[in-house]
This record gives sequence, structure tokens and C-alpha cells, in this order.
Amino acid sequence: MGLTLPCLGEDEIKKRLHKDARRELNEQLLEGECAVVVIEGNSAQAMIATNLNRVLVFKKGMMAGVSFGRRMHSWDFSRITSVRVDVRIMNGYVALETMEGDDEELSYWGINSSDAWTSANAIPIARIDQQQAREGAATLRRMLHAYNSQDKRMRDSELGNSTSSYSANLVQDDETLASEHVTASQGRTIQFCFACGYKLQPKAAFCSACGQRSAT
Repeated sequence: MGLTLPCLGEDEIKKRLHKDARRELNEQLLEGECAVVVIEGNSAQAMIATNLNRVLVFKKGMMAGVSFGRRMHSWDFSRITSVRVDVRIMNGYVALETMEGDDEELSYWGINSSDAWTSANAIPIARIDQQQAREGAATLRRMLHAYNSQDKRMRDSELGNSTSSYSANLVQDDETLASEHVTASQGRTIQFCFACGYKLQPKAAFCSACGQRSAT
């Protein structure tokens, strides 16, 4: 069972997200999806976790590389390994650690993809805002842990079912061979088609699999 968190109310979302972020969020949410965790960043940037196991990263403005516009990046939990909060003397950032390793060279002020302001998997934060960032990141880590634990149980279950099915097939094959052996030992000669190898019916003139005439 995954970690179930209540949906954030409209008042809470309005208090914590810029109007452009709210507008973009409403456009991005799927049916039955809602925001459950919000991490606020500088210049209206935000990281939003939803109840459908994904994280939305909101960017807007020139500093984010979206002059006079806005953008929302979507990350499924299956691509996220953890969440990192890096805070220095004056500022810092929150970054999603991903399978692709996009977070490895990040900094508050970087170059291109290493810049937390423009990076699709990170948001810049001020040192004064680090408490809410750390709390949000901690909750998101618990969500990721619950998701990965559930995913592992499902994979183990599927593997167990596959192994059981394979074992059952082996037993069935052994029983079939034993039955054929008994038939042969009782004096009934088992014949096979010389063209395709299929077992022939007793006294059959043609192979029921390929239609080849029996040698007998």
C-alpha cells in the first residue's frame, strides 16, 4: 500500500502557489489527480507532488529560461530515486535525483542544465525558506519509499506466479511423458510424423498437424 496523503485544499494551494502555477497545475492534473505536497521556490517556482505518483516542477519567467511564459515539467515516481536539498550560506536548491543522473552537477547559479533556476528537475530556494523545503522533501521521500516498496512487492508477486506456472508446466510435461511411456510399455507403439515430428494417432493415414501421409 502506497503512502496516502490528503489532497491540499484550494485555500492552501492559493496561499502557496503563484497564480500562473495554479493555472498550469489545473491544466496538467489528470482525472482523479490532486496536489498533496508543495515545495515553494524562488520567483514562483515550485515542486508539486500528486496522489498519482508523479512530481510536477513549475518554472516561469526569464530567470527560468521561459521569458514571458511558464512551463511545467512532469516526473513519474518510476524515474525518481530520491530528493536532495542543498542549502549554502545564502541560498540553495531542491532537486529530484533521477535515473538519468540529471542532478549530479547542479548548483544555485550554474550553466545551462546545471543551473537550478532552469533545470527541469530542480527549483532554487532562499536559505530562509529551507525549513518548508526540507519538510516537503522529507514527505516526498516517504512517498517514494512507499511507492518503491509497493512496486517491489508487485514484481516479487509476478515473479512468484511465473515460477509457479513454470513448475506446473514441468509437472504436466512429466505426467505426459509418463503416460506415453506407460502406453508404450503396454505394447502400443507410439509413432511420430517423419515430416514435422508430431505424434500420430493410432492407425492414422495422415498427420493431423501437417497433413503428411503416414509411413504405415
